[in-house]
Amino acid sequence: QSPQRLINELAGEIWVGENELCLVTGSEATRAVRQAVRQSLTLDWNEEIGGSLEDRGYGDSLMSSHEMIHGAFMPPIAYSFLEHAYRRSRDRTRQEHLSAMARLFSGFSKTAAESPFAQFPIERTEEFLSTPSKENYPVSDPYLKWFVAQDAVNQGAAVLLTSVGKARELGVPQEKWIYLHGYGDADDCFWSERKELSQSLPMKLSACRALDIADLSIDDITYFDLYSCFPVAVFAACDALGLSPDDARRLTVTGGLPFFGGAGNNYSLHAIVTMMGSLRNDQMAYGLISANGGFLSKQSVGVYSAKPLEREWRPVKCDDLQKQMMESDKISIDPNPKGEGLIESYTINYHKGKPVRGLVLGRMADREQRFLAVTLLGDSQTVQALLDKDPMQRKITITPAEKENNFVFS
Repeated sequence: QSPQRLINELAGEIWVGENELCLVTGSEATRAVRQAVRQSLTLDWNEEIGGSLEDRGYGDSLMSSHEMIHGAFMPPIAYSFLEHAYRRSRDRTRQEHLSAMARLFSGFSKTAAESPFAQFPIERTEEFLSTPSKENYPVSDPYLKWFVAQDAVNQGAAVLLTSVGKARELGVPQEKWIYLHGYGDADDCFWSERKELSQSLPMKLSACRALDIADLSIDDITYFDLYSCFPVAVFAACDALGLSPDDARRLTVTGGLPFFGGAGNNYSLHAIVTMMGSLRNDQMAYGLISANGGFLSKQSVGVYSAKPLEREWRPVKCDDLQKQMMESDKISIDPNPKGEGLIESYTINYHKGKPVRGLVLGRMADREQRFLAVTLLGDSQTVQALLDKDPMQRKITITPAEKENNFVFS
């Protein structure tokens, strides 16, 4: 969410006169780093920078210690839990949801194939995306490789922000101006504590605030870029916005994180830059960017257009949205569960295409507390049972161990 949130913040600073001209820029060189490691090369990118520096660090933690202990902190694992929860909320079989994910991302890949800046500009068919293969191997259930954000990229982007007065002073042609009409920001709690795993309340709150400030409805938006690290991020954004995943308006202007490339922290800046081009070519249209951080944890939304606002622009306050998030219901986690529970969501971790370990999020049978648990190392029988039959709402027996909780089917 960082690029969109910085633009939201800096726009306010320009309005109050704290800054005149701001540059938001970011880049990622993960592909170069991986190539260097494979070739045993040492990269020296040290650079002495003059001037002042505000180091914001990592901010609030995106994961709890309990999630980390149980291996549920890597994005493909955490999002797999959310994906299965979404599948259950739609009462879909595993095959039905696999087809839905493939249909969604096939459309994203088509957009990427048309982009000169995409890292993987190849259109992928629904059949390819839904079929395990050497080129599309399992990563974590239900994800195959091309359902996952591809971070091995060398990409950079930049945006300049200023006031109308400063733009005129600098001689920037008016046909290049893009206005930020509205925005919103909101953050969630740890993913394992959310009452509803399949939805994103911060997305709904921030999007509604952005559209309300812009005095627009979702029907007024022509272009979208919905953050797409995994299918559930798009599905949840569609639900929050009142969109169908099959909406005739494309849900991405870049092609999305699995195909355009991403993600470290800078993908959304590429989405914003690409949106600028679309809106310069379609001067009466509006575009919406949804930017996501963590595990549907941090949401920032921006509404843009080449059309000037019909009222005076003012900074957007979102403190009330965060207050609402702080007051929303959470479900406590039992760190040392023992006895019987029901599986609420799950995933299976793969290594080199082979299932190696099962992970579950569940509810205790005798109280409204959640727990995280994993299969014992080497327990291939329980892992296979997770694959053989949909385990949602099945009974398991949980045993706390020294560091992590283990489970078997009751």
